[in-house]
Amino acid sequence: MKNITFTPSTITIDGIEYPATYTIAADETISVSVTVAAGDLRQKYRITIHPDDLHHPAAMAAALGAGLVPKEATPAQVNQSRKNVPEKLFAGTAIKGNGWRILFDTTYDRTRVIFDRVPAPAVREMVKTAGFFWSPQLKSWNKKLTHKAFRVAQDLARQLQAVRI
Repeated sequence: MKNITFTPSTITIDGIEYPATYTIAADETISVSVTVAAGDLRQKYRITIHPDDLHHPAAMAAALGAGLVPKEATPAQVNQSRKNVPEKLFAGTAIKGNGWRILFDTTYDRTRVIFDRVPAPAVREMVKTAGFFWSPQLKSWNKKLTHKAFRVAQDLARQLQAVRI
């Protein structure tokens, strides 16, 4: 790309003009979304322009001309949703039943459902419906060790206690 020109609504690359939209990240990296059309074929591309790129000043001027302002990341916004995650007090514990057990395994970071013998198809379907997947390596039904998995495992344990395994 030798000649690139940025305007608030287009980008021209080597003499060919494309419609463009811009976004500005908190670190002032600019993303330019471009749709290239050739006949009936339309392809979307995203061009990333980092602050150290020689095209950055022109791209920033075009983005600012489009009315955009850089996003500001404050420490309070970063990982706000993960700020008050309670500790996994259930980790390392187990729920046991007749012919099955559910382990909250910190070694593999998994909630594991283990049966003493191959369960009936209806029981396997119950475990699948709860969101667990079979791991041939661990020889158990697994789900990532999370608070949600703990709640699901408690519900599954109640269901398994009602079923004869």
